[in-house]
Amino acid sequence: MKKQWILIATLLGIVLLASGCQAKNSASNVEELTVNEFGKRLPKLEGSVVFFGDPSGEGYDQALEDMNQLAKEYSAKMYKVNIDNEDGRKLLERQQNLTTPYDAAVVMPDGKYILLELKKKGLPSKENFKKLLAGDLNALQ
Repeated sequence: MKKQWILIATLLGIVLLASGCQAKNSASNVEELTVNEFGKRLPKLEGSVVFFGDPSGEGYDQALEDMNQLAKEYSAKMYKVNIDNEDGRKLLERQQNLTTPYDAAVVMPDGKYILLELKKKGLPSKENFKKLLAGDLNALQ
């Protein structure tokens, strides 16, 4: 009887652990890139979403989750680039319209990226997001 209780407790623990990990971070499928990796891989990231941010910044987690949900709806691959380091500060200096503590970009077919200015404009509508993934710059207006 004691062995059965141990087995039941173990199985229950495994189930709880697995469900807790899944619920904790559904953005775990987001691949993390350094600023340098992002620069090198940029031409190959066409049609994907890149989330820039300082993980300690206010609203970062929720914005990452919201952007990830939107990307999932359109099967867009999503990456995140932490900007809480020296390379991140240099990127911020070069991209003056990159809002902090977070922002996101859609990589266009020409290998360039368009910042969404999330702090200023909020998440794009689903319709506009779909157009952006297809390379339609008019969707930003």
